[in-house]
Order: sequence, then C-alpha cells, then structure tokens
Amino acid sequence: MPKRFQRSQSADTSGVKVFAEVSQEGEECEDVLTQAALDEIRQLKNPPLAVRRTLEVMHIVLNARRHSRGLPTQGIRWENVLRTLAADDLAEQLETYDISQLRQFPDLARDLHDFYFEEGLCFNRHKSRCSRKLQTAKSSFLRRAVTSEELKLSPGRVRYASRAAATLFAWAAKAVAEALPPPTPPTPPMPEPTVVADEVEVLPELLLPGEPDPPAEALTAGVWATCPQGHGLCVGIAGTPVCAVCGNTILRGGDSASCRLCGFFVCVGCRKGSWLSIAGASASSAAAVQVDIVAMRFLRDGEELPAALAALAPAANVPQMPGTAAVWGGEQQLEEVQLTFHNDLLKEGVSQVPMSCVVQSAPKAPPAPPVPPRSGSGVFGLMDTKALNASILCSGWMIASLKRPRCLLHRLALFCIFCPRHWARGVQVVLQPKITQAQGKLEAAFLSQLEHVHSLVDAVNDRMASVEKDFQQSRARYIGQMDLEASAIEQDLAEFRKAFELEQVNRQEREHGLQERLEAAKLQTAEKLARDDQLADRKYAQLLRDADESVRERDREQQKFKEQVDAEIASLKTAISEATQARSQADDDIVAALNHYTKELQQAVSSVSHGALQAAMRS
Repeated sequence: MPKRFQRSQSADTSGVKVFAEVSQEGEECEDVLTQAALDEIRQLKNPPLAVRRTLEVMHIVLNARRHSRGLPTQGIRWENVLRTLAADDLAEQLETYDISQLRQFPDLARDLHDFYFEEGLCFNRHKSRCSRKLQTAKSSFLRRAVTSEELKLSPGRVRYASRAAATLFAWAAKAVAEALPPPTPPTPPMPEPTVVADEVEVLPELLLPGEPDPPAEALTAGVWATCPQGHGLCVGIAGTPVCAVCGNTILRGGDSASCRLCGFFVCVGCRKGSWLSIAGASASSAAAVQVDIVAMRFLRDGEELPAALAALAPAANVPQMPGTAAVWGGEQQLEEVQLTFHNDLLKEGVSQVPMSCVVQSAPKAPPAPPVPPRSGSGVFGLMDTKALNASILCSGWMIASLKRPRCLLHRLALFCIFCPRHWARGVQVVLQPKITQAQGKLEAAFLSQLEHVHSLVDAVNDRMASVEKDFQQSRARYIGQMDLEASAIEQDLAEFRKAFELEQVNRQEREHGLQERLEAAKLQTAEKLARDDQLADRKYAQLLRDADESVRERDREQQKFKEQVDAEIASLKTAISEATQARSQADDDIVAALNHYTKELQQAVSSVSHGALQAAMRS
C-alpha cells in the first residue's frame, strides 16, 4: 500500500478524480492520507459525532449497491461501519474507487447530500432538498438528520473533531458531489414587455393569421409570508417547537424559523412552501387560470414587504376577508382574476375554508420613507429578483393547520406574474421588425468574427505544421540518441554479465574447496574422537582396577590397625586393673595406719588428761 494517496482515477473514462480536488473548490484540506492517519481513526474508541457520520458516508459510498433504494429509515448499523473501517484493503478501495458505481443510484447520492452535508456544501452544485421518505411516519431518523444542526457535516466541524478524518471527509464530499445528477436549469422568468403608446396599440384580439386560439392562461406566483401577527421570523426555535403548518414536533431545527414575539414556529420543509397551492380563475370568462409558485419564503425579522404590497395594505377596503388583497404589478391592468389558496398538507376529510382575493390596480401613494434595503444576494435575493419582475402583487391569509382541528391563519404576501398568450403574441408582432434588424446586425457581426476566427485557425494550422516538423526532427534526434545510449547500455550489460558469470564460477570453485576441507575436517574430527574414546576407556579401566586395589589395601590396613588397637587396649585394661588393685591395697594400708594412729593418739590424750585431772585434784 502506498504511503500517500495519489489522485484517485476511476476504472473507466467516465470516472472522476476524487483526491486533491476539494482544495480547488475552496475547501482547505490536504490530499495526504497516511497509514498512521487510518490507524489513528481506527484507534478512536468513542469517535466524535462528526467522525462517526463521516465514516458512515464512507461506508455507504463504498457499499452503494447494498443501499440502492436509498438510506435505510432506521439508520446505519455502527457494526457494519466498523467492519468496513477495519478492512485490510480500505486504502486500496478508497484509492481505486469508481465513481460510476454511485452514479448508478442518483437517489442514494441525493439522500447523502441532503442528510449528511450542509446546504450548498458540495461546491454549490445542487441545492439541498428533502427526500420523499420525509413524508412517511417511520422516517424519524431521516427527519432528525435533516433538521438537526449538529448532525450536518462541514469541513471545519470534521477538522475540529479529528484532523486525520478531514481528508476522508473531503473524499466523501467530492464523491457525493460528483455522483449527483445534473440539476435541472430553472425556467427563466418572462421579461415584462414594454408597450409604447404612440407607436402601436396592443389589442387582446391581435392574433397571427392561421394560429389557433390561445390555451388556458398561465399565472406564476412568488410568495412572502409572516407570522399571524405580521412579524418576520428568526432562524432557530422559540416557544413551542411544533410546526404551525404540518404539526410535527422537532427538537432541534438548524434551518427552522420562528417568531420570538408570538412563538410562531415553522419547520424546514414548510419554509420552502411545498404545502401551498394557488388556483386562479378569470372573473369575466370563468376560465381556469393555471398558477405556478416560482418562489416562496418567510420574511426575516425587521424586513419589509415589497413597496407595492406595503402601499396596497392601507388601501385594501374592498368587501372581502380582512387582510386579503391583490394588485397588478405593471402600469396596465388586465382582466379581473380571482385567486384561491389551499393547504395541500390537510388530510382528506378535514374541512378547509378556501381563501381568495381579486387582483386590483396598484394605488398611487406619495413617496414612502426609506426602508431597510432588501436582500440582493443569496437564495433570498434570487427569489426576490424573480418575483419582483411580475405583473401582479397580492397578499392574503392562508389556513395552515394539518393535525390540529382548529384553524390557524397565516398572513401571506403573494407576488404573481400574469402572462396571457394572446397578449404576448401582439407584443411579438410589434417587436418582430426590431428583432429582424437585430438579427441582421448579429449575422453581420457573426460573419465578421467568423472570418477572423478562420484566419486565426489558418495561423494556428501553420504553427501546428511547424511544430509537427520540429517534433519529427526532435523525435528522430531523440531516437538516435536513445539508440546510442541503448547500445552502450547493452555493451555494459554484456560485460557485467561476463564478469558475473566469471565471479559465479570462481565462487563455485571456492565453495567446492571449502566443502572438501569441511569433509576432511569432519573425518579427522571423527577419528580423533574415536581415539580419545578408546584412551578414555583404557584410563577408566585402569583407574577402576587401581580403585579396587586401593579398597582392598585399605581394608587390610584397617583390619591390622584394628587388631593392634585391640591388643593395646587389652594391655592397657590389664595394667589399669593391676594399678587399681595396687591403689586399693595402698588405700587400705593407709586407712589401717590412720586408724592405728588415731587410737594411739586417743590413748595418749586420755592418759595426759587423766594425769592433769589428778594433779589438779591434788592441788
């Protein structure tokens, strides 16, 4: 496995290089994913939420065929993600991934874009839109994934969680962006024609010869909405997190909006106006008018309605429901049109009071004080630009309750474009000469530029011929040099091969000599060991005989010494006995002499004492 991933090229020509191209789109990420980074991601015991969702995207992209029907409603099992992350060939799979595998399942790519990435993250190629699965009651996981801000992935959030996972996130984002189907180009709004009164009078009955009657009139509408009290909305949740349009409870809504003054709340899906439909009818001919909503949004906090709607609000004193009004955006008023508004999210059987209004002429009011400028860029700016080119302005109230039986009225500001086909045909007849003149000028300019381009192409062809000639000469010279270098290299290779063979022969001879000396040394060693064994055996036998003789000699000496000792002991015993008897006899003689001496002494003492006593008595 290589140390770093190079740009990944798919197997076929329709593939796409994934690595190192996210930075070209404005994302600050590196194109290096080392083995240490993969090991660091694998060693995360409790990976952050951003890393977990990045790994989920990687798992789904690598296993696109398993999820061909889209994301599962209960989410991705983390055990499967860990199994994919622990694969030994994960780096090879990422490096050689074929983007055409994911392109086969556009629904899966769209779900990945909507549920895992922020609005417009994938290089602004596609606008985020919810899947049909959000309309089901079992898609709580997908609904929370779309409406929770902390679940959306972004480069900064992933890089903050783990720098090792930033490149993996770049790979996943680029893969999803390249697999998305191309967006459908929006229909450009029809420009409002300019009518010059002094040149021609445009009549509704003006038709080109041979053309059939015009079809039903088409009406396009742009919608601005506020809370029931007429306030703008702020991003986030304030008050009860229950959508006033669809009635769903949303704990966290990163793209939801609410009014902090009255607690009005609307979710992400209802902010885009998918629940609203408008039906129109001509009051004069009772013909149906098709109404298409081209843009719908809620006003932001502190933002004002368009000038025409703001001027119409105090003048709407017609006998209709309070707060409903309509106005033509242009200076010319066409036939009267009745508009009726419906909430498509209402279930069957739930009563709905239809709300309607009639298009009126715009009142001429004095210049109003300056108001804060409207958004001129971004999604809101595009919607305002598309809607402000209309010819009809209207505002009204709309029923928006789905799950609750009571009626909740919303204040809506509607901006409509009325474009009858027969009126457009009259304008076409008036502008046809000017269009023909412009086409002639454009054709002349085009021919002039075409001649200039032909001259440039001829110059480029001459230059290409010169370059081709130089290339052939350089190629011949280069091939000659390569032949010389190849011959020199071949000669060096032959010499090297010869020297190698000679060295191999010498080495074999040295090895043979070493083998013979080794065998001789083995034989000598065996013979020497045999002689040493025999000598050791003889020495052992001699030592054994000497030991036996020494034992016998020791026994004889011990017996002789014992006999001598016994004789000496016997003689000593006899002498001791005799000395003992003599000593006993001497002791007896001494005792007898002492007894005799004692007796004699007693007799002498007795005689002396008796004489002394007699002398004393005499005296």
